[in-house]
Parts: sequence; C-alpha cells; structure tokens
Amino acid sequence: MSAGATPRDHRHGGDPTPAAGDPTPVPADPTPVPGNPTPVPGDPAPHSRDADATELQADTADRIEDLRVHQVELEVQLDELRRAETQIAELGERYRQLFDLAPVPLLTVDPTGVITRANAAAQDLLAAGDGLQGRPLVLHVVTDDHAALRPLLRHTGPAPRGATLTFRDRTGTRIPCEVTASALPGGAEDDQGQVLLSLVDRREQERLTAVLAEAERSVAIRQLTGGIAHDCNNLLTVINGNLGLLEDEISSEEGRGWLAAARTASERGGRLVAQLLAYARARSLDPERCELPALLEELHPLLDSAVGEAVTVTIDLDAGLPPVELDPTHLQTAVLNLAINSRDAGSSTVQITARPTDRQEVALTVTDDGRGMSPEVSERATTPFFTTKAGATSSGLGLAMVASFAEASGGELHLESRPSGGTTVRLVLPPVREGSPPSHQAPRPTSRSLRRHRILLVEDQDPVRMVTATLLRARVAEVVEVADAEAALAELALRDDPAAPEPAIDVVLSDVVLGNGMDGTALRRQLEATPGAPPVVLVSGSIEGVEGVLRKPYSSAQLVDALLAAVAGASGASGDAADRR
Repeated sequence: MSAGATPRDHRHGGDPTPAAGDPTPVPADPTPVPGNPTPVPGDPAPHSRDADATELQADTADRIEDLRVHQVELEVQLDELRRAETQIAELGERYRQLFDLAPVPLLTVDPTGVITRANAAAQDLLAAGDGLQGRPLVLHVVTDDHAALRPLLRHTGPAPRGATLTFRDRTGTRIPCEVTASALPGGAEDDQGQVLLSLVDRREQERLTAVLAEAERSVAIRQLTGGIAHDCNNLLTVINGNLGLLEDEISSEEGRGWLAAARTASERGGRLVAQLLAYARARSLDPERCELPALLEELHPLLDSAVGEAVTVTIDLDAGLPPVELDPTHLQTAVLNLAINSRDAGSSTVQITARPTDRQEVALTVTDDGRGMSPEVSERATTPFFTTKAGATSSGLGLAMVASFAEASGGELHLESRPSGGTTVRLVLPPVREGSPPSHQAPRPTSRSLRRHRILLVEDQDPVRMVTATLLRARVAEVVEVADAEAALAELALRDDPAAPEPAIDVVLSDVVLGNGMDGTALRRQLEATPGAPPVVLVSGSIEGVEGVLRKPYSSAQLVDALLAAVAGASGASGDAADRR
C-alpha cells in the first residue's frame, strides 16, 4: 500500500480481497440488507426458483384444462345416457301400447303357465275383461288340448312354434285358435323364460271357408240352372209351336179350352225359366232409356190381375222423375214378382212409389202390410230356392231374381221387414248414362201372314227345327231347313246365282247356338257385311250379350211378328222384297 493510502472497507464497495501483508479481514456484517434475502447454504439461485414456479403454474393450468375437457366429455356422456334412458322409456311405452292395442290377441306367459300380460284383443276374445292377468292359461284351454299347450309354454328356440288349440271363454263358448309361441329375449329380468303367444281366431276363417264353399256352390248352381233352362226353353218352344198348330186344327169350344189350359201352363213354365235364367244371368239384359211412369202404367192392369181383388195396388210417382237405364221387361217382371210376394204374405195393400235420390238415381219402393219376416228369414230372403211358402206354390226364385236383376243393372236392393209389420223392398235404379241412345221399338206389323215369304231356317235341334218349320208353313211361308251355318251360307250362295232355279231367300231365322261350327251371331255378322244378303232373325233362350234376339220360348205370333219386322226393315233399305220375286 502506498504511503498515505487508506484501506477500503469492503462494506463500502472496496475490494474484499485482502492484500498481502494486510491484517486478517473482519467478517462481514451478518445483518441482512433490507430487500435482500439471506442466502441459505445449498438453496438454488433465485432465478432457478422462479423458473420452477412458472413451470409448476403451467403444469397446474394444463391439468385444470384437462379436467375441464374431461368434465365436458362426462357431461356429454351423461346427456347421451339421459337421452338413451328417455328413448328406452319411450320404446318401452310404445311396446306396451303396441302390445295393448294390437288387433291380434296377445298373451305373455311365464314358465309356470301363468298369464303375466294380456292385451285388449285377448281379453275380448276370451270375454274375460281385465281378469286374465295372473291366471293360469290352462284354465282357458279345453282339457283335450292341455297336452298340446305344454310344449308352447316351454318353448325357448329362436323359431316360433305353432299349434291349434281350442279355448273357452267365460260363457263356455269354444273358440278354435291358431296359436304361435315365440320365446321372449331375456334382456329384462321380468321376461326371463317368458313366452309370447299370439292367437288367431279360426271362427272367421271357418266362416270365410263356408262363404267360399257357398259361392262355389252358387256358381255351380248358376251353371246348372243356365243349362237346364236352355234345354227347357227348347222343350217349351216345341210345346208352344205344337199348341200354335193345334189352334188351327181345333174348332170346338171344349178343345180350345184344353188348348188355353195347356198354353197357360206353358207360359207359366216360360216365366219360371225366365226367372232361372235371370238368376243364372244366362239371359242378357237389354238396357235402354226408360220412363218409369209409362212402364208402371202399362203394368198396372197386370198387377191388379195378378194380386186379385182382395189386394189394392196403388202407384204413387213423383212428378218429373228422371229417366233410368235398364231392361224394361226385367223391371216389370221384378215389380210383378214383388207384388205377388206381397199377395202371398197376406197383404191387403201394395203401394208402389218412386222418388229421385241425391245421386240422380231413382228409388222404386214396393211396400205391403203383410205378415212380414223375421230377421233370420229376411237375411235369407234373396237366397235362390229359399221359400217359406208351404207346398209347391213357390220356386224360391222371386226375390233372388229381383236381387240379381238389380245387381246386373248397376243398382241395389234393400229389404226391410219385421214380423206383423209388413215388408218394404227398395230398388235403387241407375240413371241414364251420358250418350245413351233413346229407347226405340220397331212398329208392330199389322199382318201375321207369311204368304210368299221364303225363310231359311237354321236350327241344329231336330225337334225344334221340325216344329218351327211346320209352324211357319202353317202361316203359308216357304221354308228351307238346314242344320248349321255353313249349310246356310252354301244355300244362300246357290240361290244368289241369277241362273239358279230357286228364288232368293227373304229372311234367315237362326238359333244362336249351332253346335261346334259357326254360331248364329257369326252368321249374322257375315251376312250383314254382304251386299244384298237377307236380314237375319236370331233366336235364343240363354245367350248373354247378344242384342236383337227373339227369346225362347216364343209364341207363333211373336215369331211371325219378328220375321215380318225384319223383312220390312230390309225393304226400307233396299226396296220392296216383292220386287225381287
């Protein structure tokens, strides 16, 4: 140290390091300076502690953020669980509703055979109200079917198992059922080992089977009826023809009385055959525009005659009734049948009314004050051959024919009756279709002589051909007989030759059914397409869908009128037929 230098105190910023030769340094003052921590031997430096604290804070923040994320995830999962629980509850409620409201009777049964649940359909089927649950199922099954029931109660397989069991309701009524057993899944503790049974009431199936069998029988009856009626028409045609011939031969009053009785019986047979054909629908309808007042006014005298003096028939029609479209002959026959039924039921009055409906139809009602019918009889009243009349006074086809006519015409029949309260039959008749042609009736010929007319008769039935030819010759006609359409065409072609010795044919009279070859309708179409060909008159007793047909059985007058009308119609188009003779 240089002379005069003063040693520096390290507390006042001097160098703490002692110089050589200096005295031993005095220890530093242990009193801490305010604001400066006292260093602890082994502690890290202050800046190291700050870094650790910062890292700890960051780690804590991360953990807090992770907890927040987990909390959100837990909340989402909880929401999903709540929604799932709600959906499960809704599905359970829906299942219960579907079970309870199912139209099929359903039961759940535990392994001991006790009913644990029954829907409303099962309760209704067994007439048990709400008393099925908790009861052994075996109490509702007939004893003979207990053995067949046991395998259903023990069923555990995946595929359903079925059996036919007869149940018994509270009234003792036996109910045959088709039973299907399905094992319930064991997800729910209450469903462990339970079986779901579905029941199908076979009574409806048996009823439908009976209805189908009845329909098949009805079709067979219709076919049989049509065939019998066709044959009967041919027989009646022969009978009527012979009666017509006998009229020219018998002059005594007694003989003519016998003829009148025979003709009455023949006409009654013809009406019966007409009813058979109407029921079988083998006789076609010829619908046309009809005015009910004119039809019923024309029918009134016949009604009075049919029901007798003891029954009063009144007709009450609304003014301005709309026209209807139907077969007028069938309608008159239907009304006549209803009036005769009323007479046979002991009626003193029969009232016929007609009123328009809201749908522009016409409701024709026949009401009587007779003894009426019970509900059981009313239900079967339109069944063919069903009758309550004693003996053989009824064929059982009257109401069946009326119902068949109404249905075939596009209308309806409604029947109301009660014992001792009379009967009301309501026919709903269809209106005239748009574009329907007006009714037309050919003028009735005044002469019934066929003198100088040449007629080609086409008929495959020998008896019918023979009597028809004889009848025509009795009316002074010239008749050429053939058995089929091919022979008829050959005869016409032969006579069409100007050099032919035989004169031309004036009119062709042909049956519709002509064996296995060409039928009468085909013959008529071919001749209508041939210039100069004679007109064709078709006759038939059972063919449906053929227009302009003379229906069998016909009288001699009806036959002559039809032939003369055909010749007159042809003459109007091509000149007088006599000019060609």
